[in-house]
Amino acid sequence: LKLTESNLSYSILTESNSSARQSRGKTDSKNQLAYADTLARTRMKQYRAIGLMMAFVVAATSSLNVITFTKYDGKQCWGTSSEDLLRDFPGTAQECKQKCRSFGDACVGFIRVNSGSEYAGKCYFRAGGLHAPEDYSGDDRDCYEPVRESYTMFEGQQCVGSTDDVERDFVGTRTQCAIRCSLRGDCVGFVRVNSGSEYAGKCYLRGGTLADPEPYTADDRDCYAPNASGSDASGFTFPAFEIVLDNDWMTLLTAFLVVLLIINIGCLSYRNCSSTKKHSYKGVRFDTDSEAEA
Repeated sequence: LKLTESNLSYSILTESNSSARQSRGKTDSKNQLAYADTLARTRMKQYRAIGLMMAFVVAATSSLNVITFTKYDGKQCWGTSSEDLLRDFPGTAQECKQKCRSFGDACVGFIRVNSGSEYAGKCYFRAGGLHAPEDYSGDDRDCYEPVRESYTMFEGQQCVGSTDDVERDFVGTRTQCAIRCSLRGDCVGFVRVNSGSEYAGKCYLRGGTLADPEPYTADDRDCYAPNASGSDASGFTFPAFEIVLDNDWMTLLTAFLVVLLIINIGCLSYRNCSSTKKHSYKGVRFDTDSEAEA
């Protein structure tokens, strides 16, 4: 009788274990499907993020920016619009310039009050169009008018001026050299040497009249010619806002994206986010089909 009861207990225990295994198997199968769906969504988000960042890189490399300002000392200037874009903005002249840049084409100029009234230290940003600056004696103020510069790049070409260079051996990126040229009243264009000679990384600002660009093979250099009236031309142009992403910055940003891409690939291939490894989903550890077959 005892043997029979023991056998019966063993049989019941065996059936119970079998049922438990079947239940776990069903749970694991559901978890596998749920995890596969979650993994697919996660991968899609990662690829989308990488794609957006790469698109940002492409946009940044095709549009570098320069806005300079003409300063009218002791002058007042008004916008054609009855309302200013922004009033009573406290800041230095440089801070107000940057604020104007942030408005893009909407900012047609601004005045900064230096001293002599309750408005001292504040800027007023004009809208619409800018009237001609006029004398002002109520306080000490200056009018600033934005000048939007654009340049056409002639890749791999040399260009010279009809007179001596206005500045030589200026070390800088192409954007820094463009700003340097724009700030000078006597610069008619410039050459930047990229590599291949002792002049690499330097710019040469031309004077007089700029001759037509010609192919150049002694080193890797580009010619930059300013466009008339800030017109938008193909090549190297500067939109109306200033986020300077030069070659140096682009190198760092590209390196960051490459590292990020490697990390994502490594995660998808070798770590827990890979579908060929063991996973834990909601506390349940299971093997995928590929590992079970192995």
